[in-house]
Amino acid sequence: MEGIIRPKDDSPAVGGNSFLGFQEASIIEIKDRTSEFSSWADVYIDIHLATPTSKYSTSLRIKGSYKRDTQGNVVADSKLVKDIYALFDAIGYSGGINAKGEFCDASGKNVNIENALSSYASGKPADDSGHNFNLYVYVYKELNKKTRKAYTVVLNYVQPNDDTGREKLESRVDFLKKGNYINEVSLDEINNMNGAANNVTVDNVLDSVVL
Repeated sequence: MEGIIRPKDDSPAVGGNSFLGFQEASIIEIKDRTSEFSSWADVYIDIHLATPTSKYSTSLRIKGSYKRDTQGNVVADSKLVKDIYALFDAIGYSGGINAKGEFCDASGKNVNIENALSSYASGKPADDSGHNFNLYVYVYKELNKKTRKAYTVVLNYVQPNDDTGREKLESRVDFLKKGNYINEVSLDEINNMNGAANNVTVDNVLDSVVL
């Protein structure tokens, strides 16, 4: 039986009504879609979130391929692994992944990750009044320069909705913005580009609703 691995905690020091920006969030549904994207992704988890500023859900997608060492083992301190554990730690899931990249519980037993995480999803509609907004996320518009579409993206650094979690996320976003690591575009910038006949389309809710 394989033991779980996890990355070191290298987070930066804690120091309106728009549906974008920092948001409280609640998980509606968690879907493991890895089999749909297995040609390029080792992991593809689609997490539908509700926020108090929108009647629509938005998606956090934990996806990508593992970085492996020369022995074929997953490198713990790599981006995909950190994205996975950011989600697990935020919701309080004690399991993880092993060196093969397989999902497992805290004892190292392999699990179906969609089933293992099902208890953390409410199953309620996005506009339900009974959501427990226990997570803190950053939502932004990302411009795909090839398709000229701006998509709603949830940053893969989920935190608990408490003082420490909010400070950690806000510190991380500030770091990423200063380093130009986020390909973020504002609604004003989109409007200005459209005014210059660049024809930018905004996909607001998941991938299906176009404003």
